[in-house]
Amino acid sequence: MDKFDDNDLVSLFKRCAYNVVMSAGCNVTSN
Repeated sequence: MDKFDDNDLVSLFKRCAYNVVMSAGCNVTSN
């Protein structure tokens, strides 16, 4: 259960970080 929660948390963090990076990249490119 703990392992599942850790993996789920890591996946969520990676997805969030990926979205932030992509958003920042788009903003820099458009500007």
